[in-house]
Amino acid sequence: MPETKKKITEIVQEILPSESGDFNEGIMEIGEKICLPKGIPLCERCPIDKFCYAKENNLLEKIPVRIKEAKRKIENKTVLVIKTRNGKIAIQKRENRGLLAGLYELPNVNKLIDEQEVENIIKAWKLKLVEIRQEKDKKHIFTHIEWHMKHYQITVEEENKEFIWISQEKLNEEYPLPTAFAKFL
Repeated sequence: MPETKKKITEIVQEILPSESGDFNEGIMEIGEKICLPKGIPLCERCPIDKFCYAKENNLLEKIPVRIKEAKRKIENKTVLVIKTRNGKIAIQKRENRGLLAGLYELPNVNKLIDEQEVENIIKAWKLKLVEIRQEKDKKHIFTHIEWHMKHYQITVEEENKEFIWISQEKLNEEYPLPTAFAKFL
């Protein structure tokens, strides 16, 4: 495949206009709406079919190459929406590597846990529990990972130093959460 990519790059460099944005967009749209990698190509609608190698060489069944989609890795998480009585929400910054690197998130655990385990975690974080409520499970799909998420709404007496505590309004303005976590608010 690398040699094919190199050859295509050389060919395209010869015909690529200086303002290549529209050209690239057009090629991608032809690939999406005409070449149809998951179906039968619509060559009769193609504005560049006279240049098509696959059509000229009767390779429409083989080109474009259909890549098998990899199975998504399933990861279990328990998301904790922790709020103080006055409405401040606990968030934390993710590590600077991996999925969603450096973004903010709601506190979470990389496994599914029950209410008793949540209570133990809250105590370990030196938070005084007022209320805990399990909510509906959710799922978030990335291209290569699927998160299955258990979800608890938790009210605590006051803040601690473990997290950043922020109002809902400031959260939306200054610390936008990735969709995977924002859906719990």
